Amino acid sequence: MLMFVSEDPTAHMATESLTTREYVFEDDKIAPLTMHEDPVGTWACGIGNTIWDAGLVLSKYIEKLSSQPDQTIVKPEARVIELGSGTGLVGLVFAKCFTDAERVVLTDKAACLPLLRKNVKENVETGPESRVVTEELDWERLDLGGSVLAGQYDVILLSDCLWHPPLYEPLVKALSAVAGPSTMVLMAYEKRNFDEELAFFKLFSQKFAFKDVKAEEQDERWQSEDIYVFKAWLKN
Repeated sequence: MLMFVSEDPTAHMATESLTTREYVFEDDKIAPLTMHEDPVGTWACGIGNTIWDAGLVLSKYIEKLSSQPDQTIVKPEARVIELGSGTGLVGLVFAKCFTDAERVVLTDKAACLPLLRKNVKENVETGPESRVVTEELDWERLDLGGSVLAGQYDVILLSDCLWHPPLYEPLVKALSAVAGPSTMVLMAYEKRNFDEELAFFKLFSQKFAFKDVKAEEQDERWQSEDIYVFKAWLKN
């Protein structure tokens, strides 16, 4: 479960606004994640400064998926990208659960990178040879995507990124840019204003086929009637 720990009273000024949470895996052989959030917004990361419920649900689904020896969604040596990583929880959970993934790339806008990189640095080995990396990717400036867009990925992770309708079209373009014929998208979102959110799915369905992950396939405790998990793939 995700437990509130405390603010770090010894933190220097740059991190004094951060709170710390511990994400505990169902498999006790995996060390918990130490996750920092910025609830007062000092780090100027916007909504990416906190862990949202859809991210928790997707993380627990990833855990359950990784515990199934016969699962076929994630192949060995997979190349993985998370869009709109925020704190980085979902991507870090994936990296911890699927240790044979070749590369896990956590991306977000420039303003979110300091907090994202702090969380990555405190939970996995970093450096030139690290399989978990952070990169800037602004959906509205894909022309600046650089090496992030240099190849296709086997798995795309996405959680709670449907909060701002003007970003729907850029998001679909970003998804299309990193997807290939065999790419699987694992996506979770919390329904808040479906009349608006429907516009995203109309755009999304022009490029991708998708189906929902049933409640019985998800973690039995970490699910909600308002949170939907989807598997999606490019249409032929």
